[in-house]
Amino acid sequence: MHGGTDWQWYPEELKTFMFQTVRSSQSKPIILFADALDECDESEVREVVSFLEELSSIALSSKTSLRVLLSSRHYPTITMQRKLELIVESRVEHDQDISIYVRDKLKVGEGADEIEQELLRKAGGIFMWVVLVTQMLNQVFDEGRITAVWKRLREVPVDLDDVFRILLEKNNPYKNETVLMLQWVLFRGKMLTARELYYGVMAGTDPESLKRHDPSKITDETIIRFITNCSRGLVEVPPESSYVQFIHETVNDFLLRNKRLQTLDPTLAPQLAGRSHVKLAECCLVYLEAGDLSELLFLLPRSGRKVRYEIPEYDRNDFLQNADHHYPLLRYAVTLIFYHANLACPETQFQQFLLHRLLKRPKILWLIKYLYDYWKGKKYQRYGEDSNLLYILSFGGYRELVKTLLLEGWVNVNAICGDFGNALQAAMSVPAALGSRADIVKLLLDAGADVNALGPHGGVLQAALFASESRDRGYASRFGYFDYNATVTIINILLSAGADVNTRGGPYGNALQAACAFTYYNLDEEREEIVRVLLDAGADVNAQGGEFGNALQAALENLAHLAGENDPGHLPVRLVQTLVDAGADVNQVGSRYGNPLLVAIYRASAVIERENNIECGPASRYRYEATGSEISPEGARPPKVAPTAIIRILLAHGADVNAPVEHYGTVLQAAAFLDCRSPPFDILRILLAAGADSSIEKGYYGGVIQATVSRVVEFPTDATEEHPLKVVEILLEHGANINATGGPYGSALHAAVRIPTPGSGFETRIPTTGTKIPFRFWQPKSGTARLHVTQFLLQAGANPNVESGEFGSIAQSVVLQGAFLSRQHWPDTRNAAINDPERLLGQRNDGGALKILEILKGYGAVDATEAIGRLDELYGRRRRGSPVIKCDIDSWRAGQNISDYVKIDEFTELEV
Repeated sequence: MHGGTDWQWYPEELKTFMFQTVRSSQSKPIILFADALDECDESEVREVVSFLEELSSIALSSKTSLRVLLSSRHYPTITMQRKLELIVESRVEHDQDISIYVRDKLKVGEGADEIEQELLRKAGGIFMWVVLVTQMLNQVFDEGRITAVWKRLREVPVDLDDVFRILLEKNNPYKNETVLMLQWVLFRGKMLTARELYYGVMAGTDPESLKRHDPSKITDETIIRFITNCSRGLVEVPPESSYVQFIHETVNDFLLRNKRLQTLDPTLAPQLAGRSHVKLAECCLVYLEAGDLSELLFLLPRSGRKVRYEIPEYDRNDFLQNADHHYPLLRYAVTLIFYHANLACPETQFQQFLLHRLLKRPKILWLIKYLYDYWKGKKYQRYGEDSNLLYILSFGGYRELVKTLLLEGWVNVNAICGDFGNALQAAMSVPAALGSRADIVKLLLDAGADVNALGPHGGVLQAALFASESRDRGYASRFGYFDYNATVTIINILLSAGADVNTRGGPYGNALQAACAFTYYNLDEEREEIVRVLLDAGADVNAQGGEFGNALQAALENLAHLAGENDPGHLPVRLVQTLVDAGADVNQVGSRYGNPLLVAIYRASAVIERENNIECGPASRYRYEATGSEISPEGARPPKVAPTAIIRILLAHGADVNAPVEHYGTVLQAAAFLDCRSPPFDILRILLAAGADSSIEKGYYGGVIQATVSRVVEFPTDATEEHPLKVVEILLEHGANINATGGPYGSALHAAVRIPTPGSGFETRIPTTGTKIPFRFWQPKSGTARLHVTQFLLQAGANPNVESGEFGSIAQSVVLQGAFLSRQHWPDTRNAAINDPERLLGQRNDGGALKILEILKGYGAVDATEAIGRLDELYGRRRRGSPVIKCDIDSWRAGQNISDYVKIDEFTELEV
């Protein structure tokens, strides 16, 4: 039991997982606890010990720190070659713990010290004996028979089994309630609250009493007293918890190993577990059929022969919001009735009875579906309103119930229903942890399920990949484990049954694309195996469609692998190599970013910047897109490869280095923007060496030089601007035009004069209300970046008189720098800004504007002198204390597909 959910392992599956974990966890120590080995058969104990010795050897050879702690009674004897043994009951500390417990729990008034000494003497170091006998003595004392305490202590047998026998059998007029309560705690499907346990027992012993819970009549104190008395003190509700539990784990061992429950109720023999699950499933069914619940439903006709049951509108909200309070066992019964029925003893015929009952009483089945879906919430966890019984059982992984239902010859195994479309695709979503996925798939196929029927997720192969990842994710995130073997097994079963590997449909288009997008847990080798299985079965490596467009794009664009900070160098290199070796077209355009080479550049730049610990802009946003629920377990790291490995693979297989791409226009412009902070600029150099044309003028920034300078404008991090300038030098050496215009800033020089300065805060706001919204932005260490970059470009040949139809001259850009643009006010704003600078906002400082204008003047800018005069006049007004006139400046960039709002980096604030 972990986190309130059963976690079921196959032995070999668990061994494989532990071997892999120990081999790959050199960085962190592992501590393994194995409790109560004596509860296993002797042969099982020796098998466990042998496995642990082998695990220790692997840890030693792998240089992994492994510590194993075993606990067991003295029989069976456990022998290990190397061990440190601690016999608890022979330790002084153990006796001290017992003494402390007795002093804390024993409440017998006078003479407690003498009673304590006698109790410790008879206990012989057995803590459980002390717990039980202390409780018995307290009960005698509470009944007012103070003198009988010593008598009871002398009568109590030393043997622990005899103590249990006295508790359960002697003077117990409510054995049926006792047995059922112990069954609930022993075989529960999740942790039980006191109210759940109370109503669970009532459902099995006094169903006529089942009504809406009234806390004024049945108080929590009453329920706790009932639990204590009915369980004979073996079950408690700890003060720090709301869930019931045995007073000690030894109770569980005693009831199961020594067959005390069968002694109380001989009908439970010889299959205690199976018959107990029958009883608990019966209790769930009885509770669901209780009068108060059935009265909430009424019949509404639907189209055709189908009917729909609905909770009346006036009761629905109250019912759903207060269901746990008014009907404490309802959630348990809805979610776990099939769990218990699936484990029920087949000889009892209860499984057939339950299925027939639900088919004859569709109201109950509808109630289960309605409430289950309401409580689950997430779509991939729901049954779906139109789901039938076979779908529900297949979806839940209830193998025995599916088998039983399929024996009914009339069942339509291909019925279209549920959120996954049919029972076969629903079975694909069974979490691997339940261990029944493959068996249910085989049962359905043998019963005639159409292996090529389509559903919302496409073909059955796509469903196998999508559904297994989606539902296993909940188990993996909780338990840190994901079983890909189950998925491979399912795929092979489906292919053997005739599944079409190239069936199109669903979010990923086809099975191969779904496999390439299968990202969970960084299981590269396993994902490659699935891809190879599909390719060997004839999958079309260049099939188009789906979210990513094709398999290669799916492998590249799915960025979840980059989410783990412990693994910054992870890239799907081998998978990409497998696809291109199989004939994947490296120039085939996908549906998101279009070009595989562009995606590879995104991924490589993200990895490089992370490795260099550079806080970056768009690349970091790109790599963090899929971080929400991703798990990056220790020990799952592949061998580290060069971040540019995929780029080289694509180029080696003929990727067009000058093909047009989304946003940036060319991959070289993308590299100029993304790679300009990370010397030695490997991505950029690889592309140039492959023949990338640096003179192409297109894309969002207009050209490669503008893209490089724009990176400093948009993300002026603490890193020096020298790196982007080095990139500019490289690009100029390869023929880039330093005076190219276009993009959001115009020319590279236009962009340079817009580099923010330290302390230049700005705010954005909602114009209709005037509400100001703080905006976080990046700032360089010093105010020299703008001057430095501007002077560098001028020295490199930038034309100080270059004009942009959008921004005018460089000098005008300096004057307008930081202006807030709005399309709602001030017609002919450009002239207003130049000819009437009083309308500009008052400046906190000039941000180097006058110095830049002086530099421009020195390089021959024809309008620099006029601009200097206008700025001097404005600054003079500020120095003389004249009021600051606040205004909005209308956008004179109308028609240019840009934002209405740009950052204000030199002015104080704006208002409408």
